[in-house]
Amino acid sequence: MSALALVAVATIGGSYWLVLHLFRQNGRLLLRIEALEANRPLNQKPLAVQSALPGLPIGSKAISFDLPKIGSGRANLEGFLREDRPLLLISTDPNCGPCNALMPEVAVWQRELALELTIALLSHGPRSDIQTKALQQGIANVLVEKDRRFAGCPISVKSIT
Repeated sequence: MSALALVAVATIGGSYWLVLHLFRQNGRLLLRIEALEANRPLNQKPLAVQSALPGLPIGSKAISFDLPKIGSGRANLEGFLREDRPLLLISTDPNCGPCNALMPEVAVWQRELALELTIALLSHGPRSDIQTKALQQGIANVLVEKDRRFAGCPISVKSIT
């Protein structure tokens, strides 16, 4: 009788071990698929798992800037604020997967919210790459930032009200 009980306990324990490892493998596969779909390195945590992104809290004052615009001319913080609308500054990079995924939405926001909100992008990287991406996506108000002085993270979002 005790041998039968021992076999039953071993079977239940083995089944539990197998199910646990299957769930763990399923989790690893889901993270891998998510990383591949998001076009990010496999060793990078998903955004929802990452700690708080660097950047200014919404509503805080931005650092004053005067930067070259894609195409020609320059733009500065004071000029954007003179438009008497809230300002959304988005730091981006032409070689950033999440940034590139967001750009079609940003183009739509710029068109649909133009009377309510000013959206400007502070972009890092080679000027030719930035200009190509901006033209492909139909994005305006793209400024070239060389040293990331005004935005510390390629995907940080900053807003001025």
